[in-house]
Amino acid sequence: MLDNDAQSFFDLSDIAKDRSPIFLAIRNENEEILKSIFLCLNAEEQLSIRTSQGLTPVMFAAKNAYHRSLNLLIELNSTSINQEDN
Repeated sequence: MLDNDAQSFFDLSDIAKDRSPIFLAIRNENEEILKSIFLCLNAEEQLSIRTSQGLTPVMFAAKNAYHRSLNLLIELNSTSINQEDN
């Protein structure tokens, strides 16, 4: 049993990060949900999304070979960047 000063092996917030809707949509390659989530976020929020290992959605999709999700994220990212530049 852990005492109050002992550190847990993992933090529950890490589990929540890895199971957030955006990462679940990437895993399932659900483009409709992924696009809906992404478009609801502002640029700052898009940049702050990370897994417990510090991976961004693009890095996560690339590392795990979720090609459809990766292509959509790249497309959405370039659209977002271009809108901010105009």
